[in-house]
Amino acid sequence: MKVRVDSSLCQGHAMCHALAPEVYTLDDLGFCNIGEKEVHPTQQAAALRGRDGCPERAITILDHSEQVSDTPTLDHRSSAKGPPYS
Repeated sequence: MKVRVDSSLCQGHAMCHALAPEVYTLDDLGFCNIGEKEVHPTQQAAALRGRDGCPERAITILDHSEQVSDTPTLDHRSSAKGPPYS
């Protein structure tokens, strides 16, 4: 598995790093600086957590056949419900 971070979309929220510092590193300004990298099998779950936490959707997961997987495995924001209204 590879991860790719689109630097033109990254806004420096650093959620990827907060959720998976072993996969996502930051530059001095707080932007993810990995570009594209191979992820060790033991870090794949962390890579997915970091991708799912990115509010800008700047992270793409590539499997070994190079097919793009940009659908988050779990996204709590899309299933969140607002407060009940009267």
